[in-house]
Amino acid sequence: EYNDMATLMFNSGEATINQLFSRGTSGMLGYGALFTMLVVYFVAACTAMGTAVSAGVVVPMLLIGGCYGRIVGQICVDISEWHGGPWPRGDRWAWVDPGVFALIGAASFFGGVSRLTLSLTVIMVEISNDIHMLLMLMVTIMVSKWVADFATHSLYHSLIELKCMPFLNDEIPNYTAVGYLHMDRYPVSKIMQTEVVTVNELALVDDIRDLMDSSVSHSAFPVVSESAQGEVLVGIILKDSLREILRHTDLFHSPVSVPPRGRIPYGRIQASEFSEKHSSILRGKADDNYSGGGGDADDISRRRGDGLQMDLRPYMDQSPFSVIETFSIERAYTVFRTMGLRHLPVVDKLNKVVGMLTRKDMQGHDIAHALEHDDDDHQSHA
Repeated sequence: EYNDMATLMFNSGEATINQLFSRGTSGMLGYGALFTMLVVYFVAACTAMGTAVSAGVVVPMLLIGGCYGRIVGQICVDISEWHGGPWPRGDRWAWVDPGVFALIGAASFFGGVSRLTLSLTVIMVEISNDIHMLLMLMVTIMVSKWVADFATHSLYHSLIELKCMPFLNDEIPNYTAVGYLHMDRYPVSKIMQTEVVTVNELALVDDIRDLMDSSVSHSAFPVVSESAQGEVLVGIILKDSLREILRHTDLFHSPVSVPPRGRIPYGRIQASEFSEKHSSILRGKADDNYSGGGGDADDISRRRGDGLQMDLRPYMDQSPFSVIETFSIERAYTVFRTMGLRHLPVVDKLNKVVGMLTRKDMQGHDIAHALEHDDDDHQSHA
């Protein structure tokens, strides 16, 4: 005995989609089965997407869209029959087919969720195997994308926000919780991190080791040098690069001696070369498999208090991007977005480091939060 609910519920996702897209099958799937499948599968798909399980989104999007598309198609069939005569008939109502509406519904839901355009059109034409559906699918996908863009961002953007990944949009968001803000009118000093840890180009080994154990909010450190104006910015170095340099204890030297001429190859200084098995070096322990010229554990422990230095100049970025503290937030956002930066030191007129910008500081909600607190401080002082 045929059961439309069992056809939808107990088949695989691919078989169910084929049933929804089938042509000339009006009445095969009733309203009750379609509505039940739509609600149950939509809730199940949303639940699966929010959990840490391996679950795809393509089949659920096609199936959910196919369900409500077939419901609309079945309604059109009922309307055509209400106008007189059984379906299908060779008149102006002959175009009404629930399978075609299911295909259009699947394309609209897929396009609204993913915001794909050209590639989705090709996928749906290949699924239908009917080139005559091309124009209708193009119109459907573009309209669904426009409507979805007006309402909210895509599913994948939401997943990025849930994982707290510092993703930057093409343009800085001016509409915030505190209203419309002209970001070009606000300087970066309003949102920068003021508690910046800097390192000297001839840094003490003990200071670098202590820095590795600290909970600093940024993973790169401005490198400064002594000058007549004070400590000025001369470069920037990543935290992972400092870890790798610490492994090469043969590069340490005393303040009165000449820095060693040995250099770490560029490939070795990359973050991928550092692994947890070498972290014992940071705690003053030797690694039996390490042959980088470090010595044994007693030697390392003994040398910790000798005021040894390391020369960071060969390994730092000697031409880092930096902005002055009066630089506007909007232009700093553009620099971050176009140059693919992770860190941006902020300096004053004398090139002294006064702050640090990271991708997290350039998020719309963080900018709005910082500016809101700044306005509250001004009002309280007033």
